Amino acid sequence: MNWKSAPQFLQTIIQKFNSGQSNQFILYGNVRDLYSLGKDQFYFLTDCLKRLMDPPEGDQRRVIVYYDLISGVQFRNQDDLVLVESILGQSELQKYMQDSVQNPLQALVFLQELSKISLHAIDSGKQGWGFIINHVESLIHRQEGNHLNEVEQRKAMIFHQWFTDPTFVRGHHLAILITQTLAELNEMVIELPFVTAIQVPRPNDIQRQRYLRFLKKQHHVSLGLREKDAVFYTGGLTLQDLQKMFMQANHTGTKLTAEMIFQLTQEVIEKELSGNIEFPIIDHDFSDVIGSKKLLVKLEEMKSFILSGNSDLMPTGILVPGPNGVGKTYIFKAFAKECGYLPVIIKNVRGQYVGQTEMTWEKIRSILEVMGNVMVIYDEADTELGGRGAGTHDVDKRLFGAVLRMMSDLNNRGKIIWIIITARPDKLEPDIKRTGRAGEHLSVFDPEGQEREEFIDFVMSKIGLSFNDFLEDQKQRFLDHTASYSPADFIQLLTNLERKKHLISRNLTADEILETGYDFIPADISLQRQLQELLAFVECSYQSLIPEKYAQTTKQKAYAQIGELKILLGEN
Repeated sequence: MNWKSAPQFLQTIIQKFNSGQSNQFILYGNVRDLYSLGKDQFYFLTDCLKRLMDPPEGDQRRVIVYYDLISGVQFRNQDDLVLVESILGQSELQKYMQDSVQNPLQALVFLQELSKISLHAIDSGKQGWGFIINHVESLIHRQEGNHLNEVEQRKAMIFHQWFTDPTFVRGHHLAILITQTLAELNEMVIELPFVTAIQVPRPNDIQRQRYLRFLKKQHHVSLGLREKDAVFYTGGLTLQDLQKMFMQANHTGTKLTAEMIFQLTQEVIEKELSGNIEFPIIDHDFSDVIGSKKLLVKLEEMKSFILSGNSDLMPTGILVPGPNGVGKTYIFKAFAKECGYLPVIIKNVRGQYVGQTEMTWEKIRSILEVMGNVMVIYDEADTELGGRGAGTHDVDKRLFGAVLRMMSDLNNRGKIIWIIITARPDKLEPDIKRTGRAGEHLSVFDPEGQEREEFIDFVMSKIGLSFNDFLEDQKQRFLDHTASYSPADFIQLLTNLERKKHLISRNLTADEILETGYDFIPADISLQRQLQELLAFVECSYQSLIPEKYAQTTKQKAYAQIGELKILLGEN
């Protein structure tokens, strides 16, 4: 076959092997999928590798050996098995193969010993060995601080001796290790001098389009949308996911519509990253955002840049500072919907087991980078993102570094937009807030003046009243009483008013609204909110977003007030 049409990761193996750079590879990432080796030819990874190691039309014939913990050592075909039997003897070989199922250490010893056997003396057509070790992370998994027990140390030593042996390195041998994530595999193997790690990406648009066309013919399923839209909506899915989707449609006798594909895509990805990724359902847009006119003007500008398709105009990321309860997440979910980007919430990335955090992040990254047109909403970012400061756990440092690398990757520009939401931007590392990452700082403040009255009127309308129904004295008393309320406090007050309305089974009068308001005591977090608001002020990128009450405040004065508030709150 023409290997130039093969997936890039297979071409990379061929190039590096033929040039003498490496004969030992680790494949990681999307390694449990199907891959195209020609028109309407799709194979699993191990089948692709066997064809790669011993191409039918080639002269580099190999004895191909496959190993995993469940199957033990297996040979590619009967001819190879008979050849090795002629060397070791049938009973001896069978013993080795049976032991390899029960004893991983013995299996590694066996594989290393096989690699030392010269095939030229036995079969002039054989030039070397081909080794495929699947699920290698279960054979020699990562340990915290590389504190290996005796058995793990011996496995690591075997790999080291085997993969640095000059005879093996310079021979026509080829060894390929397969794992889903590098984070699970012991670093001692990854860092061996002649080992090359290659990521197997999820299928791109062209690969999904090719397979969609194949599936349409195979399953006789019609698309209820344009082909290019089906390709777009299936971003992030593997070819096996597409196969399951078509099998379901074929079984039910239905067309694949945009809604079905989008729903199935969400289900597949949420299942694969259960508890780590969420696609929120957004039923509001900018028309539902009340009391943030200045911010909406700026977001409309950002929206036009994003919709332009010019990645140079698009923001890489947006830092969203603002006090608790001001509606940051609500507003920027509406922003995602207005821009036509798929909102994604990342959560619970940290794991309790060694390598679990890195493994989870690898999966998240591989999916998001293929999906494109994604708006990643990182809420409570000051507690979720980690950092690099003194006392920071190594896992948090690695996670933070992985996020920064993904944000800075120019290949993701315009495809992934990061929304970093926090009430405490001072606790974020400066690296994430700089230009090229979350460089746009769009602060969210409590509404003031006329906007505040419009927001209150909007809240009142939910119970069938208008703020304009109040007498001037009643209006002023209500405004004075709620002067320190956050938008979230107003929402709680609205709940209390709805409960009151339910109890008396009629609309409330202005006096009854005031009475209910006087009875409600919001949580006393006024000092915290003052601090959060000042932090949003000093972080804000645009003068046009600054509230009137800070018009005459210098950043120097604000920083002094921030310091005083931190002392009062016991933070210094």
